Amino acid sequence: MAETGVALTVNTVARKVEISPLFHAGAGKTFLVVDISVENTWNANEPYNPLYFKVKDSEGYEYIPGLVADDRPLTAGELPPGDRARGTVTFEIAGTSRGLTLSYQPLVIFGGYRTIRIALGD
Repeated sequence: MAETGVALTVNTVARKVEISPLFHAGAGKTFLVVDISVENTWNANEPYNPLYFKVKDSEGYEYIPGLVADDRPLTAGELPPGDRARGTVTFEIAGTSRGLTLSYQPLVIFGGYRTIRIALGD
């Protein structure tokens, strides 16, 4: 498996029932908003995308990023060596979810990247 040329930093994690006056979490759910920095530590361009992220809870349920985002969403693109991007990735999760782990794995044609996992706590 190839090493990824990406370093991740979780800047903040917040649970919100509302992203804006128009977007409310469903019944029994909450939005998990993860402010993340993605840095290219490799010697070639590295792709990044909010869709490369997942969240898994202690019961094994996995969540993918939602279409709802706050005003600073992580975009998608390619990072040149040494460059970094920052933004939020939002998941709609069960309100009772605990033991959360964020994972990141690029989905590229010649992938084989190792998954990066970061414990987010409760």
